[in-house]
Amino acid sequence: MEPEAMPQPRLHLNFLDGIRGLSAFYVVMYHIYHELTGYQHSHLGPSRLIFAMEKLFGWGGHDCVTVFICLSGFSLAIPLAKANYQNLAKTIEMKNYFIRRFLRIAPPYFVSIALIVGLALAFPILSHPTDTSWNNALPILDARSILFHITFIQALDPSQVFKISPQFWSIGTEAQLYIWLPFVIVPLALKRSISWALGAALLACLVVVQIKSIESACLHYVLTFTVGALAAHQVFSKPEGRERWKLPQIAIGVGLFVGTLAVAFLRHNSWAVRDIALTPFLGFGLYWLAKDHNPSGVIQAIRAFLGSRVIAFLGRISYSLYLVHYVLLALVHATLVSRGVSVHLTVLVLILGVPFLSILMAWIMQLLVEAPTINYAKRFRESNMSSQTAKGPVGI
Repeated sequence: MEPEAMPQPRLHLNFLDGIRGLSAFYVVMYHIYHELTGYQHSHLGPSRLIFAMEKLFGWGGHDCVTVFICLSGFSLAIPLAKANYQNLAKTIEMKNYFIRRFLRIAPPYFVSIALIVGLALAFPILSHPTDTSWNNALPILDARSILFHITFIQALDPSQVFKISPQFWSIGTEAQLYIWLPFVIVPLALKRSISWALGAALLACLVVVQIKSIESACLHYVLTFTVGALAAHQVFSKPEGRERWKLPQIAIGVGLFVGTLAVAFLRHNSWAVRDIALTPFLGFGLYWLAKDHNPSGVIQAIRAFLGSRVIAFLGRISYSLYLVHYVLLALVHATLVSRGVSVHLTVLVLILGVPFLSILMAWIMQLLVEAPTINYAKRFRESNMSSQTAKGPVGI
């Protein structure tokens, strides 16, 4: 009698958490800077401090979302690549795959929505119009906006994309990208390798950048998500599953990539141009960091930094930090302004106090909401895997 297959532990790469943590923290500081722009040219404001914030945090917030999307594709593809895409029907297990993805992103997200609604009821000042980007979130207490968000379709409607909390647009986009993963995996499992998967992503990207009505959804991220998954394929799949590209394939790939960039540029979709141009660098960067053969001193140093205790902590709370920081920033700012606090003190509290408050709140949410649902999702996955025979591979 053959022994029962034991669930294979998921590979954990500490540097991935480090990248998530730094990216989430940068998003917090990016939003704080933009909350301060109204004071930038005021003779009452600490212009030098705000100028320093602009140089450090004034430009890359949206790029951090691109990093998140690439990391998502990379992380989801690792167990599949390590299993060499064997027994595809059991590997993907579509129903269980979507259940696990839902358990990963939905509970903290729904709790964040409830938190924002509760704060808006408790502190009416949060619903008052301001001269900041928080205005885009208003009205918070709107049933249609809440419905769009809990169904993850807010980014498909330009009138809803920034409601409730402006950064929530990316949650709906990522949820929709989960549907794309099987279209990446099937070509790899059929041994047609990365050229087919990348070609499909480029064609899909070329189509969506031409549709103005869904521009707010940033579905061009289908390319970024795919490149992340293909980077994992190149690192973790067996050598015989990796493709050596021939000149015609390279020419077609480059042509599609340049064509997609050109279409996005001609459609005046500046975010798509920026995201698409950044994507190859992110894919190569993840491949470079994850490749295990004799890492150089530079790679070892980067891995050590990204895996250090503080950065790893930020990585663990990164999703919760991304979700809760904006409403805390808006509430603190509105309260300080309403109480007539001086501009200098307001700026200092926003720069120093809001990150601390956001990290504290994110840590609490990670302990009470995110960690329990992650553990439940792991048990759910392991129970499904243990029911398979020894022939079954690791699932998503």
